Amino acid sequence: AYMITDHVGIELLAATPFEHDVKLKNTGLPQANGKLGTLKHLPPTLSVVYYPLDSKSVFQPYVGAGINYTWIYDEHVGSRASAEGFDNFRASNSWGVAWQIGAD
Repeated sequence: AYMITDHVGIELLAATPFEHDVKLKNTGLPQANGKLGTLKHLPPTLSVVYYPLDSKSVFQPYVGAGINYTWIYDEHVGSRASAEGFDNFRASNSWGVAWQIGAD
């Protein structure tokens, strides 16, 4: 974290892309159940973090809150879903709230 004061910092979490399987279940259309495809997402998160103890403390608990924007891309329909007649799907980017608690 970049420390603004001895007790407050700003933190940017950046990660490499995550890839997920997209699965459907219990739909009204039996051929839709199962793996639909895959997508990738990036979830950068900007947080303000509070460190209550002295900055020289060996043990440093913290709590933080921030915002997250999840960018979704590279959606692909799987071969099984394609064989069942599905030719695409779309997932939406989104904003969210992020919370953290921990210790250094």
